[in-house]
Amino acid sequence: MKILIVATHFPPYATVAVVRVSSLVRYLLKQGHSISVLTNKMDERTEEAKNFGTGKIDSITEVVQNTKESYPHRSEAYKEEFRRCMKEQKPDCVFITCGSYETVPLCEICKNEFNTRCVLDYRDLWIFDMRSKKEFFSPKKLSRKLMFYPIERNAIASADAVITVTDGWADILRRAYRKYRDKINVVYNGYDDTLFAQITDEERNKAEEILNTIPNRQNAVILASFGKLIYYSYDYGKMLLTAAASLLKKYPNLVIFHIGEREMEIDRMMQETGFPSDHFICTGFCPYQIGMEMLKNADVNLLVDIRKQAIGTKIYDYIYANRPVLYVGAPNTYLSELVSGFSGGYACSQLADTEKAIGEIIEKSITKLTDEADTVTYSRSIQNKKLEKFITG
Repeated sequence: MKILIVATHFPPYATVAVVRVSSLVRYLLKQGHSISVLTNKMDERTEEAKNFGTGKIDSITEVVQNTKESYPHRSEAYKEEFRRCMKEQKPDCVFITCGSYETVPLCEICKNEFNTRCVLDYRDLWIFDMRSKKEFFSPKKLSRKLMFYPIERNAIASADAVITVTDGWADILRRAYRKYRDKINVVYNGYDDTLFAQITDEERNKAEEILNTIPNRQNAVILASFGKLIYYSYDYGKMLLTAAASLLKKYPNLVIFHIGEREMEIDRMMQETGFPSDHFICTGFCPYQIGMEMLKNADVNLLVDIRKQAIGTKIYDYIYANRPVLYVGAPNTYLSELVSGFSGGYACSQLADTEKAIGEIIEKSITKLTDEADTVTYSRSIQNKKLEKFITG
C-alpha cells in the first residue's frame, strides 16, 4: 500500500514529537508498505534520512516554514506541497499526525479533491487541552481556539478515522464533535521495543559514562526523569524539590537526575526550595536508547503533571524500565490513576505524601513498578499494528 505520512516534525528532528510517527514508519516499512513523507524543511536532513530501520522511505518532501509567519501562510505552504505530492505520488492513504495545526486542513483537501482515504492522528490535543482554567479561558487564547474550531471540525468531518492517544481525549473529541463520534478511536502510545532490540555496546557504554557523573553513584538514591521534568507544573515541581530537600537530611546521597534539556525555571526553583544544585544533574539531550538505559538504573522514575486527560509517552518508557514510579501532580487524572494502579506506582498531590512515598520506596527496597503486568502490552509494536488497521481500512 502507498502511504503518505504528513508530520511537521520528522527525524532527524530531535524531539518527543517524532517518536510516535517514526516508530510507525519503521513498522509500516517492515510490513512492506511504500512510504513517502511530507514534513518541515531541515537543513541537516540528508539523503541518508530515507534509510529508516530495515527499510527505505520513497521520498521526503520538505516544506519551508517560518515560525514568525502567520498560521494562514504556514498552512498555505503545506497545501501547495500536499497537492503536488498527491498528484505525483497518488497514495492509497494519507496519515496526518498533529499537532502543528497547519497540516489539519489537508484532511479536507484529501477527501474533496482527491477522494483518498485519510487518517488524522492526534498525538496531542490543542483546542481542548486544558492545563488550567485560567490559561484555557484567557481571552487571547480562547479567541484563537474559537478561530481554529471550524478548521478542526471540517478536518474531522473529512477524515475516515480520527485517532487519539488517551481515552480522556477521545471522550472530549466525541463530545465536541458528536456527529462524528463513531470515527474517533484510541491507539495508545508505548515504549519503542524495536529500538531497544537494536541497542549497541557503544550506547550502553555511553549510558554508563553519564551515570558515572553521579557522585558516589553506588550509594546514591537516584530520582530520574526522562524528558520534561517541571514543564507541566511549577507548583508541583516545587513540591517535589521541597520533599527531596527535606529527605536529604536522612538520605544525603539523594540526587535528582534529569535526562534531557535543562529547564529555564529549575535554578530559581532550587533556590526557593533549598535543594542544593550539586545534587541536581542534568544530562542535556540524550538519544532514546541511551536515556532508557539510564532509566533502568534509577531508584525512582519521576512524573510531574497536572493534565486531566493526557497520559503522554513518558509513562510507557517507565513501564518498560520497570522501576518504581512517583507521580507528583493534580489528583484524579488519567495519568495518576494509571500510575497508582501498579504495585510500585505512587501518585501524590501533597508534600507529606510525596516525602512518605520516596521514603517508603527506599526503606522497603522497592525496585520494580510491577511484578504482574505484561509490559509487552505497552509496546509500540502492538500499538502500530492497531494504527495499520485504520490506515489500510
